[in-house]
Amino acid sequence: MNPFREQLHPGESVEVDVTISRTVAEWVQLVDDVNSNGTRIAKRAAVLQVNYKGPRDADVDEVQRIVVSGSLLMPVEDAEGDRRPHHHPFEDQTFGVDMPTVERTYWRSRKANEKFDSVLPEQ
Repeated sequence: MNPFREQLHPGESVEVDVTISRTVAEWVQLVDDVNSNGTRIAKRAAVLQVNYKGPRDADVDEVQRIVVSGSLLMPVEDAEGDRRPHHHPFEDQTFGVDMPTVERTYWRSRKANEKFDSVLPEQ
């Protein structure tokens, strides 16, 4: 079964392994920039997207993005241009995974192309 093409039914699940493959030069560039405080800036390495589309006419569509940032290669102190694998990348936030806000579309009727109005909570 190709988990990226098959429809899942209620109660079913699928496990997916994702590999992010880059050259050494590309991994280095993902954390090569430094901000004014001297902290490394972790750039986006990959975005994985999961889409859900409810099967009924009045239903919900949902888009979830999983953002992977940073690199597992870090500079070696006092060795210009040398890199080493980073053994604890989550501790100093040079590598991370984030799930920004989920996007949802609520359908009054798909057939009539009628969506519910978006309402933000009062603050």
